[in-house]
Amino acid sequence: MRTPLTPIIGFSEILANNYAEVLDENGLQLLAQIENAGNSMLALLNDLLLYASIGKLERPEFPVSTQQVVGEVIRNLDTEIAAAAVSVQVDSLPAMHIPKTFLTQIFYNLISNSLRYAGALNRVIKVWSAQKGEHVQFYVRDHGQGIAEQERGAVFDAFYRGRSVFSSEGAGLGLSIVQKIAHNYGGEARVVETDKVGCTILVEMVSTQSRDVPFSPR
Repeated sequence: MRTPLTPIIGFSEILANNYAEVLDENGLQLLAQIENAGNSMLALLNDLLLYASIGKLERPEFPVSTQQVVGEVIRNLDTEIAAAAVSVQVDSLPAMHIPKTFLTQIFYNLISNSLRYAGALNRVIKVWSAQKGEHVQFYVRDHGQGIAEQERGAVFDAFYRGRSVFSSEGAGLGLSIVQKIAHNYGGEARVVETDKVGCTILVEMVSTQSRDVPFSPR
């Protein structure tokens, strides 16, 4: 399904770059819409592939540095962070026996979501962790509009589209991917109360070399 998207996106870029003087403004806008639609479909297909693959990777033999993973995510989002005039504060984070691919996806999805909705008065995104029994709990907090209480469970459903601004962009798979990863590693993701205004997402998982960890809702 991704194969036909390559020429659609590529040819639209070539037309926009090489024939801009020939096309009128309406034609250029139509090309931009084609390119945007192609990129959106490509992003959706990539998300679906990732969603289907979750649970098929073995735990790594050696722990993965979550601190390093979050640092790489922040560097990759540097342009978006600068454009949003937001700072990201990261506390000390524990290493985990969880594939780096999945840790990266968790923090990329959560931090990029927070970038969209970080509050105008407190433009800080905070990332920290806590230990609760065998579970490691990761928190990502912003001070945007938050998520309505009645939607806090549903936002983790695949393709959920609600009234919350939190779910208004993207393919609707970001938080469901986070939830599926958490479930596969003995935990869950959920929205927790935030002081004053904003949104805090909690993701808890068991960091263990055991391959089979039962999911226990808390």
